[in-house]
This record gives sequence, C-alpha cells and structure tokens, in this order.
Amino acid sequence: MQKSIYLDYSATTPVDEKVFTAMQPYFLERFGNSASQLHPYGWEAESAVEKARKQIASALEILPKEIYFTSGATESNNWAIQGLIEAWQEEAPQASIHIISSNAEHNSILRVLEYAQKNRHVEVDFLPVGTDGRVSTEQVLQAIKPHTKLISLMWANNELGSLNPIQEISKITREKKIYFHTDATQAIGKIPLSLKETPVDLLSFSAHKLYGPKGVGALYLRSQNPTVQIRPLLYGGGQERGLRSGTLNVPGIVGFGQAMDLVKNQIVEEFKKALQLRQTLLKIWTEAEIRFRVNGAINHSVPQILNITFLEPEGSFQLPGISFSKGSACHSEKQELSHVLRAIGLHSLEAEKTLRFSFGRMTTTEELKTLSEMLFSRFKKIK
Repeated sequence: MQKSIYLDYSATTPVDEKVFTAMQPYFLERFGNSASQLHPYGWEAESAVEKARKQIASALEILPKEIYFTSGATESNNWAIQGLIEAWQEEAPQASIHIISSNAEHNSILRVLEYAQKNRHVEVDFLPVGTDGRVSTEQVLQAIKPHTKLISLMWANNELGSLNPIQEISKITREKKIYFHTDATQAIGKIPLSLKETPVDLLSFSAHKLYGPKGVGALYLRSQNPTVQIRPLLYGGGQERGLRSGTLNVPGIVGFGQAMDLVKNQIVEEFKKALQLRQTLLKIWTEAEIRFRVNGAINHSVPQILNITFLEPEGSFQLPGISFSKGSACHSEKQELSHVLRAIGLHSLEAEKTLRFSFGRMTTTEELKTLSEMLFSRFKKIK
C-alpha cells in the first residue's frame, strides 16, 4: 500500500502505541475470561476490565459503575433507545411515548428510531437542523409534548463537526424531567468534555475514534438524579451486571481505558493543535485564492473536522495519496447524497464537490501544505 497522507481521522484513528502496548499482554499470557471467577486468569482479566472502567470514568468525571462496555457506539445507540422504550412499555403498556431527535443524526440513531415508529408505536419528531448543522434550544422547547420521554441529539456531527448546544439542552431536559441521550462519538477525544458539568443521562461512544481499538465502545447510564433503568439488548451469561451479556473483549477494553487516559491528559493540547491546523489550512487556501465554503458551524464545531464545498468548476476529486472522505465512513461506499448534506440544504452537484478532511494526533502542517498544493494544481488546470 502506497504511503498516504491520512486526513480521515473521523472515520477511524490508528491505535496509539501506548494503547497497543497496554493491550498486548491480554492477547498472549493474560488471556483469561473476566467471567471466570475460579482461577487467577479470570481474576486478572476482571481486574484489568475494572481498571479500564475507572480510567474511562475518571476522564469523563463520572462513577465507574455508570460505564457499560459494548461493541461500539452503534450498539450503544441502539441499546440506549430500545432499552428505554422496552422499559417504559413494560411499565405502562398503553402509555404514549414521544421522542425528539434530529434529521442529521448518525444512521444508528435514525434507523432505530424509524424502527420504533413503525414497530413499537412510538411517536418521533426529527427536528430539522439549520444550515450550520445544529439544532437550537428554541426548537427543542417548542417540540416538547406532555408525553415526551426522551431527547436524543448528537454532541458533534460526524460529517460537519458542528456541536449541538448540549449544555443548554441538558438543563432543559433536567427541568422538564425528560431523559437526555447523546451520541458523543465525535466529541470525546476532540474537545474537553465533562459529564459533571453537562448532566446528560445516557451517552454513547467508541474507542476507535480516540486512538483505541475497533470493536469496543461504551454506554454511560446515569445512576442517580435520575437513575436510568433500561432493558438489555443482549441476553445470555449476564455480564455487565446483567445488562449486557457476552464475553467481554478484555484486550479491547484495556486499550479503551488507556486511550481515555491519554485523552484526559492530552485533550487541551490536542484541541489547540487541531484549531491551529484548521486555521493554517484555511489561510493557505484563502491566500491561494481557492474558492470554497465551509459547511457547518465553524465557530461551534470540533476543530478536527473540516467539511468543505469547493466553488470551482465540476470535476472528479481524485487526490492521489490523500485519504479523505466525501461523507461519513459508515456509508461512503454509496453514491447517494449524504442525508447530513441534504439536511443543511446542499444539492447533488454541490455534494459532488464537498469533501471532509479530518485531522488527528499525527497530522502535520507539511501534510496540509501538500494537500493544498495538489488542490491548487488541480484547480489551475481546469480554469
């Protein structure tokens, strides 16, 4: 595989060397099943899992018992919504349930809510985002009904980087006694974030977006004020305190914990670096008179994600040696217009000239200059 400049960190990140080093023993000599409680191999695995749970809780300023391990944010999103609906319908089978979300959510939210509408007789309102990709607090307030049970809005949009006003919405949900779930997959590891300061009730995220391994994620469930109670999505051996059965991915969880430790210690510096990289790139393009439009809320976004529509003549965006995205990685193989770009008002011709570049821990200014030179050369040829 030829050497590539990687600018697709929002699709996935490489495993940090420190994370990989921490994981290695749990593939080899410390290979025990954390559910095996009759011998040291199992005890050692369980201890490693609980250490990781504490590392993640410390980074988010929550209690370790509020973290439940999953296979990733898609499972966490599905579990959060389906688990709540099942609990409510068991408790009051005839009661009406209303959920508020947006039309720019990740597909793992949109699809499960569409399923709930069709098969669980749940009323769902998908709020339209503005041209900046955000939902306003006024929209949320106006959408709330007497039987609203849940609001589910992503913290940071995976295609645009736009940040929803999670802090303000969490205050509304607290006052109205409505559960608040957020998919924070693209926020954790990119911006300083504390659940002590922002009282959401359920939160989903994945390790592979923050220099941890693929195939492991978590769901945060608030344990008090309110105590969130949901039904299991998976049944079996009763792991994760009976709520999420299945043999735990011990090496992955160990890596997840180590990755969150690095986030806790490095997030401020990495945020500043990403902000500087974005400013540098936009400055280079402006000075080179490359015509472009930034999509999303540039002043209310994670600095690692830059979604750009180029205002140049049509043409194929083949950039040899550059890894980037034309949408989110979860549906990049499809040729249809991204639902997020559609939600902010882009048409198909604009979408063809819309690219997502996302920066990361290893991105350098020299790489961005190389990208800029390729773009400048391309536009110069077609003028």
